[in-house]
Amino acid sequence: MGNVGQAIIALRNKWGPFGYIVPFVTTPVNIFKTGLATSPLGTIPLAARVYHGAKTGDWRGITPKIAQQVIAWGLVLALLGNDDDDPWITGAARHEQPRGARCIFPNT
Repeated sequence: MGNVGQAIIALRNKWGPFGYIVPFVTTPVNIFKTGLATSPLGTIPLAARVYHGAKTGDWRGITPKIAQQVIAWGLVLALLGNDDDDPWITGAARHEQPRGARCIFPNT
């Protein structure tokens, strides 16, 4: 838990009635941190971690973080790319179906 979470817990323990206002701290803070890490905003700490890995040679933990960011950005692009006029994710062009019956035999 970070400095903010520890400060809230310290305030809750120091001032008794604050425990009734904010009874749960650890779980919401952990959920918030995980949500940020697995969202596209997690790219910022990942970039800092990659820089640190390149500088020190310590690449532990990079692969799962990159996988999280690929999934996060893939979901964002899938949600933003749901436009029938511009299908840039699939690359498929939308074609109008011909109206009426189509004869499969040549004119005889």
